[in-house]
Formats: sequence, C-alpha cells, structure tokens
Amino acid sequence: MESGYRSLNSGSPPTGLLAEFAGAVVCESLRGGRDLRLSGRALARNTDGGGQNNAAPQFAQLLLCEVLPSSGGALPTLLHELIARVCAAPPSAGGGVSLQLAALEGVFVVGVRAVRLHRDASQRFFRVVPPPRVPVRTRAGWALLLRLLRLPPLYKRLIRSSTLLAQSPQIEVQDPDR
Repeated sequence: MESGYRSLNSGSPPTGLLAEFAGAVVCESLRGGRDLRLSGRALARNTDGGGQNNAAPQFAQLLLCEVLPSSGGALPTLLHELIARVCAAPPSAGGGVSLQLAALEGVFVVGVRAVRLHRDASQRFFRVVPPPRVPVRTRAGWALLLRLLRLPPLYKRLIRSSTLLAQSPQIEVQDPDR
C-alpha cells in the first residue's frame, strides 16, 4: 500500500475508524450521483505516548465509489467534524462495504462498492527534500531589477532597447589575422 493512499473494497473489509476530519468537509456528487467525494482536513493518526493526536490536520479526500441505491437519502453538501467508520454489517444490496458517517449534521449509513482515502503527501515530501539555495547576490539582483522595472521611464527604455536589439542586423566580427 502506498504512502498517503488507502483503499477498501468488499474483499476483506475490516471494521473501525477509517478517517476523522476536522472542520468543514465538502461533499460532492460525481458521475451522476454514483460516486461521492468528501474533501477536507483529516486528522493524522500519529499519537504520542499519552494517546494524544499531535499531528496537524492535512488535506485528504475520501472517495465513495458506486454508492448503492439502498443507501438512505442524499448527504448534505457540507458536513462538519466528520468521522467515517466501517460498519460490521454489510449493505443489504449486492455486496460492498457499509460506512457510518457521523457528523454534527447527523449520522448517515452509506453502502458503497469501494472506498478510497487519499492524503496529501506534499508535507512529508518537502520535509525530506532540501530547500533550494539561491545566492544572496542573485536574489538582490532580481529584486533590484524588478523594482527598477516599476519605474515607467526605465521600463520604456528597457522595452525600446530590447526591440532595437531584436531589429538590428547581426554584426559579424572578422578575425584580424586573416
């Protein structure tokens, strides 16, 4: 299983907590209502010795693939403090996985064929990759050039000189030894 990616289908559905979101979660209908995408800030499962969650929330998406028709009504477009759990009882219609989505707006039980949880891996990636090092002289030169270009007379002169250079014929330098 890849870092930042989890998948769950009817093959061997474990029970328990799938994802816990902090704050608002946007619920979007995809493929004509057959799929749902829940997007928000998910809490990581990193805990210290005391059982406290010490990791900052990171962007995550919970994709509910092929929502089964026996799943009650439609979900609201905005959920708050969502907790997604896998239910022990399978959905009534033709296999799949039952999910319990508990939010401040209510508790919803949804039957789906498959569930995918995607977490943003950029924080971990950029923690490992060293930052680019640009010399101070280079940064100062670019900053000076950009500030000078804000002055209208210098901007016009620079544009005029660049167009003159583009229009001038190529000058050939001859070797004096010939």
